[in-house]
Amino acid sequence: MNIQELQELQDFQGFKGPPPNILFTNSSNVIDVRNFTLEELNNTTMEDLQIKHNKQMALLSDEDRQRREKEIEFAKKGIIKSVNEKLAIIRAKRDELLAKSDYMFLVPDVVIDDKIIKYRQELRDFPNKIVNGIYDKRVHILAITNDDLISSYFPKI
Repeated sequence: MNIQELQELQDFQGFKGPPPNILFTNSSNVIDVRNFTLEELNNTTMEDLQIKHNKQMALLSDEDRQRREKEIEFAKKGIIKSVNEKLAIIRAKRDELLAKSDYMFLVPDVVIDDKIIKYRQELRDFPNKIVNGIYDKRVHILAITNDDLISSYFPKI
């Protein structure tokens, strides 16, 4: 994800969730974005942002740098844990919905409607549309309730 994509996520055109204090880069590093301006976030590549972040961290006193690194690590662990818990709920609901239509494939010589096949494929693909906790580049899964996620975003027949 580049910075332009991040801005699109935080755009007021439907992104739900607070702007993050930290960003995950493709290499699983994190960037503390609290000290960057919106202009910097909009006009800087993720790689350059990582370099600027590292320079800012180097300017801090050892004590402040250690505190900031602990804050980032704590936030990262908490976010990862929460996202993984929510993903487990999503997968369980997906599996439940798939199981409801499994019987159709057990009966020989039954013609299955293409809508059912497409629906089941969309259910299987649904968790893969969640990247770093963000569904379809517009909704952070931690910013909405499970019921809203299922009723508004899960595939439907």
